[in-house]
Amino acid sequence: MKDDEARPLSQLFIALACAGLFFFVAGINAEAVYRGVHSYFWPKATGVVLSSSLRQAGPSLFYSEKQLRVAYKYRVGGMKYEGDKLCYGGALLPMKTFDASYAERAMSLTAGEKVPVYHHPRNHGVSVMNKGVRLSLVIELAVAGLVFLCGLNRWTLYLYGDPWGEKSAPLTFGSVDPRVVRIFKSHAERIRDLNSQFHIYPNIPGRRLANAIQSYAPGFSPEKETPLVLVDDTAFGSSRKGCLMTDKSLYGSDINPERRVALEELVEIMRGRDGKTWAIYLRNQRLQTLIIPSEESVTLFIEMIERIACELSGIPYEEDEEDDFLYVEEGEADPEITGVINLHKKSVTDPQTYFLGDIPRPLLENAVRRLAGASSCIGIPLILIDTTLNQDGGEGVLISDHAFFGLDDENEPVGGEISFISDVKAGRGLACSYLVVDGKSIRLNGYSKKNTLIIADIVRKLSVLSRKKLKGRSIRL
Repeated sequence: MKDDEARPLSQLFIALACAGLFFFVAGINAEAVYRGVHSYFWPKATGVVLSSSLRQAGPSLFYSEKQLRVAYKYRVGGMKYEGDKLCYGGALLPMKTFDASYAERAMSLTAGEKVPVYHHPRNHGVSVMNKGVRLSLVIELAVAGLVFLCGLNRWTLYLYGDPWGEKSAPLTFGSVDPRVVRIFKSHAERIRDLNSQFHIYPNIPGRRLANAIQSYAPGFSPEKETPLVLVDDTAFGSSRKGCLMTDKSLYGSDINPERRVALEELVEIMRGRDGKTWAIYLRNQRLQTLIIPSEESVTLFIEMIERIACELSGIPYEEDEEDDFLYVEEGEADPEITGVINLHKKSVTDPQTYFLGDIPRPLLENAVRRLAGASSCIGIPLILIDTTLNQDGGEGVLISDHAFFGLDDENEPVGGEISFISDVKAGRGLACSYLVVDGKSIRLNGYSKKNTLIIADIVRKLSVLSRKKLKGRSIRL
């Protein structure tokens, strides 16, 4: 086995050994710690020494508590008890070296001498001559704690590698397509300067690259591909989550590891909000989620991928509009439609149901991409029902002034025009509710039947109004 392959496994063995030593020391001293601390609160009695002896076994340095024997008797509540506990201390370190005062006192005691005894308040037969814990016990636990921290450090190195000892990936551009190199160089420096979670060729840490390949890019071959961008999406810098872009493919922790996405396929790539995180979409399907705070860095990364994809596919790159999203205020919608919304929205008790004028932009963007299609002209958004657990707007129902959108049980898009609706009702399955529109069932996970009935009534009234009079302007998301 090569050193690079054996080193992570050795780190694991060291971590397990350190943890085992810590739990061994903590285990044999657990009772001493517990009773030693509690002895500070034990009642005091007067005892009489029966005998005191110091017996040596082995080298003169090692005197254990058993070798320092002090027998005494005491009386509690008219009952006689005997004990032989001098103090609570470590089970491994020698008393003579670390607790010399206790050893000297034990040697100076004589039979018949009166001594203070501290006994358990309920179990009077448990007693000790000196309350508290010995220095040897504190030292043992401190050393065990340091060993445990060392093991924790080795465990971290096993999981995440050594960020201070890493070297850049020993790779060269080699036979990389010059078109890819040109676009990559025009974006790489700006992306790296915007966010430290982007590792740009040739400064990709070798251990982090190895972690990424092992975790989600097993199909990566250094002989055939050159890694260009590694996005580390972990809190501690292991790079076991995130995505890896090479000169030919895109790998990601959310992408099936058995399948690589060729750059040529990413012509329709786009970004979107996924709750508090960013998401990469391909043909309206979420491809990869990134917990990266910088919107500009994600935008540049997506733009670079799209430009490379277009260049490799021979498709002209079209500049996106800077911001083609428009919020619609209540006053811009048809007054009768606004009246229907205002009449019913207070009756809906679900906190993840948003109405005209209150729909959060990130959720609406995500819902349009997932439910309606990123380039759909949906009209004026009236109602968004978000049924996702992480509140990203990716599932539920989106209703506009002239269309409705949702997902069925197979996660396939379902939709149609409001004016063509002839029948709408609420349905209930085993685990969720359904909004049934002309026989099309839209799944509403976790949505109550009462709220579904109210939404069905709103859609029914909007359909009637739409057939009579359809006003307002459309927006393109």
